[in-house]
Amino acid sequence: MSSHSIPTKENEAEFWDGRNRYHADSCLPLVEAVDRKELRLNAWVHGHYPGRPLPESVMPELLSAGYWSAHSRQNWFLPKHRNEGIEITFVENGIVPFSVDGKQYRLEPNALTVTRPWQVHQVGFSGMPANKLIWIIIDVGVRSPNQEWSWPDWVILDEPLQRELTRYIRENETPVWLSARSMRDCFHEIAQTVENPNADPMTYGLLKIKLNELLLSLLRYYLSMDIALSSTYTSNARAVKLFLKQLEENLSFPWTIEQMAKQCGVGATSLSTYCKELTNQTPLRYLKELRIAKAKRLLSRPDCTDSILEIALECGFSSSQYFAVEFQKACGLTPTGYRDNPSMRPEKKAPLYRRAKR
Repeated sequence: MSSHSIPTKENEAEFWDGRNRYHADSCLPLVEAVDRKELRLNAWVHGHYPGRPLPESVMPELLSAGYWSAHSRQNWFLPKHRNEGIEITFVENGIVPFSVDGKQYRLEPNALTVTRPWQVHQVGFSGMPANKLIWIIIDVGVRSPNQEWSWPDWVILDEPLQRELTRYIRENETPVWLSARSMRDCFHEIAQTVENPNADPMTYGLLKIKLNELLLSLLRYYLSMDIALSSTYTSNARAVKLFLKQLEENLSFPWTIEQMAKQCGVGATSLSTYCKELTNQTPLRYLKELRIAKAKRLLSRPDCTDSILEIALECGFSSSQYFAVEFQKACGLTPTGYRDNPSMRPEKKAPLYRRAKR
């Protein structure tokens, strides 16, 4: 089941599947596959991620550093999700199907991915080939592209280098790269380090060194490439655009203007301004339009057995009565009338204008 971000406390990422609220990707399919002994998992973690917990005082912003190794075809995958931090993954062996923001990739050995907290991504599919994937997830204190980054104090790159690395990660839209040799070596050593079952301060120190080497190698790699950077990717308008694009997947949440603005990292006035620019509607009017459109799709399904109340709640209406009033205002029919009388629904009309043939 896919998960979607919702408003939360300042530094906490939670997700919503339409019924349940839970924290960012908990990797349950991976945990279940490990329990079935279908693959091997080694990771050091903070929070809800699967693996051996790190002491609270040891690199608390390192949410996960680890790997999985599957030696046969897998019948599980990590569905669409987001992470609280910057996730960098490396394919050491095999093939890993991957998608981010709706675009599909086939990751081959030495492929590197970089995803940000606001990017929806999926790893694998049912029938995934044998592979070994290594990753790190670091929380830099952001949830949307327009927020200021704060690297952990254990990242020893000096401030100018941190700013440059931040700029390259924030201001380009390429999620998949072919890794440099230095990065491959770092990932290999990170994987070896997390295998140590008897972790001690010296081992934690070694991991910290390798993480810093990896970040420095990533920056060097970016600087060696001809990468088109754009500050538009970090603007408030961009944050609102991403939110509106994902809003349709979160219609059951009881949104307010304040919650929507907080999710975008902007003020309520800015949210309204950018929403008007993008949709020619206020945020709440646009939200209501999306909810009505989803209700029409659900009611139109021949196999729909949900009650009117169930459809109302799934689409974000607080009651069946309120849903019925708003639906009739928008469609001229009650929800029941719309579902029971297909012939009364507006027919799909041809577009008023057609693209000229060349």
